[in-house]
Amino acid sequence: MKATTVPIAPSTRGLIQTDMGEQTFVSRARNLGSNDVDAVCQQAMSRHPIGRLGVPDDIAKGIVFLASDDSGFMTGAGLVVDGGSTAQ
Repeated sequence: MKATTVPIAPSTRGLIQTDMGEQTFVSRARNLGSNDVDAVCQQAMSRHPIGRLGVPDDIAKGIVFLASDDSGFMTGAGLVVDGGSTAQ
């Protein structure tokens, strides 16, 4: 079988728990005139149908799937990893 290069760019709109995500919550709290980062985080989680924020492993598992033979018949499709946000 001939080796091919496959560009992988999973789509994600959900908030992911990372250092950058934490800074987003800090900024949102400040914009609301508050220091209550936990309240801002809880508000974001309440908007996700799955009821939690994403973690880096959620994104990694999508990438692993796209890079695996299991996605061998997929072409021109985007994989949305967003906790159900786009389904609302």
